[in-house]
Amino acid sequence: MQEEKACNSPVSIFIANLLVSNSEHDRFVREVSQVSPDILALCEPNDRWHGVLQEHFGELYPHKIHEFREDGHGIALWSKLPFRRAEVHFLVSKERPSLSATVLTPEGIEFECWVIHPAPPAVKLKDGSRKDSRPRDAELLTLGRRLQEISLPVVVAGDFNDTGWSRTTRMFKKLSGLRDPRVGRGFYTTYPVDYPLLRYPIDHVFVSQDIGLKDISRRGKIGSDHFPFLVSFQFFPHRSNPSGEKVEEVDVEGIVERGKELGRKYEGREDG
Repeated sequence: MQEEKACNSPVSIFIANLLVSNSEHDRFVREVSQVSPDILALCEPNDRWHGVLQEHFGELYPHKIHEFREDGHGIALWSKLPFRRAEVHFLVSKERPSLSATVLTPEGIEFECWVIHPAPPAVKLKDGSRKDSRPRDAELLTLGRRLQEISLPVVVAGDFNDTGWSRTTRMFKKLSGLRDPRVGRGFYTTYPVDYPLLRYPIDHVFVSQDIGLKDISRRGKIGSDHFPFLVSFQFFPHRSNPSGEKVEEVDVEGIVERGKELGRKYEGREDG
């Protein structure tokens, strides 16, 4: 059987939750400089991180879309490759931005790239109560349904605040038709950095069937409570890309609506 080959050069993405309070900028700069990825997909950047990024990488990554915020909900997508289109989305509430861009490779291949950072469960609110997981679930399922409408190759990256084997993430994969390229290669646990025995994978990348993983590696500490990781992939345009499926056994619409309602209710109530 002849080995399948891609006819395009790899595209690499560096995925990192920076941690809004992290001041060890030199570690991050060193990691990115060592691997020089094509795309940076970053969670929790604020204005201070914006200054660091602009100083060290502003010219190297001329194509940018971002939301720099002080509340830990910042997000950024910086690229060496040009964007055909870029957009900020608020899938659940005005406090949780996500980003998408149609990216163009040197070979002329277009792909859809998303960066997301759904709300973590159990965040403490000002009244002493805790958030539950429903806004996170609603964001993942809303995105999963939206990706059903996209015909381009798709990459979704970010801090999902959820494991790859959870019920919600499995539903997201089924709805979107995407796959986890790490399956069969390892867990690549990313959080929490300081507790190896408790560490699990909540930072993810999911890709459509017409994208093949070339390499994946967890990178060194950057001062955050998350490890970053680096993924490189290639495109196989002749592969069929199955559409997402319905999830018959659960009320997806109900999960989404209740999650969005809670997301709006939680706005401005986090114990800052």
